Amino acid sequence: MVKRFGFIELSAFTLSGLGLLLWVYLVITVPSDRPTNLVLVERGVIIAIIFLAAGLGLSVIAILRSKFRTTTAMASSNRICLVVAAVSAGAILCLIGLSGGKGLGISSTNYCINNLRSIDRATEQIALERHLKSGETVLHSDIIPRLGGKEPKCPDGGIYSYGVVGEIPKCSITAHKLD
Repeated sequence: MVKRFGFIELSAFTLSGLGLLLWVYLVITVPSDRPTNLVLVERGVIIAIIFLAAGLGLSVIAILRSKFRTTTAMASSNRICLVVAAVSAGAILCLIGLSGGKGLGISSTNYCINNLRSIDRATEQIALERHLKSGETVLHSDIIPRLGGKEPKCPDGGIYSYGVVGEIPKCSITAHKLD
């Protein structure tokens, strides 16, 4: 006998599957050392958790709804819903544990400091290649290609000042300092 799943069961499978796919996408495409856009990564993690939580909730509802029916088809449906609920709960815990509440473990301050380090390295590299002395300026248009072709941005909206050989790049947010 073929078991046909109800709307709630199919919704639970779909939402849990979407959450897991988004989670796998984030793990594969976002390098752990330097995410390209911290805000998008945090939003992706939140959306994955929402999908997984919705799938978990619908699985529990499906199990409770069919608890009073004791046919063989319902028993197998309950087992599948239990597996979906367990996988969803495990994935939620992994996402929360891996992110530590900070978006894949990287705070915005550390992200900004990493940007400042990259800017400093690029400026020093250009100075060495062109035999520039301390105090001379390097054009932003020369530094940006060495930073992946994009102007670095502070995740908290700070503005970077850089381009002078021998000076440490700065962010307008005082807590973001390169020591």
